[in-house]
Amino acid sequence: MRNGIRFNKLRLVDNSAEADDDPAAYIPYRPDGEDPAASAPRPNSLFYVFLTLSITCAAATVVTGSYAVWLARQQAAHQALTDVNDILRSCQSRMSQLEQDVQRLPNRQA
Repeated sequence: MRNGIRFNKLRLVDNSAEADDDPAAYIPYRPDGEDPAASAPRPNSLFYVFLTLSITCAAATVVTGSYAVWLARQQAAHQALTDVNDILRSCQSRMSQLEQDVQRLPNRQA
């Protein structure tokens, strides 16, 4: 008895109305009629699920690493182009100053 509730032991009774105390004679009730052993995942299927997930994660890692390398190269190339553009602007500015200085020089007479 637990908390004042009385529990009775269920026993399987065959057609002859005799109680069978053999534990192997007990059949679990399933409303859908399926065998519980048939619905349990097999170890081989779990292995294939694990293998598939491992391969998927490895592929995702390779793709992510490749993208990171590609992105780093793109950023380095962009930075190099920006630096070259800054140098060209600086040279253009200096050339304009030199041209103005040359025009200010007095004309030489031969």
